Amino acid sequence: MSNWQTFGIDYDGPVTDIQADNVVVPESHIQLTDHQLQELHSRMDPLSDDGNNGISHFLNTVTIIQGLNE
Repeated sequence: MSNWQTFGIDYDGPVTDIQADNVVVPESHIQLTDHQLQELHSRMDPLSDDGNNGISHFLNTVTIIQGLNE
């Protein structure tokens, strides 16, 4: 199981100076039923400020989806 707190961080990797105004999110192959999607929407408000630049929203969404698929 991955540690979602440090997922994608390469402490030994190069530091980039590229600044982008847009984030490109790859397409997901996760399929949720209508019921699961309603459950996710009822438990998560992606437009609210999580105070952590959306990272907490991402982690909460992963946790919710993991629970829905168990």
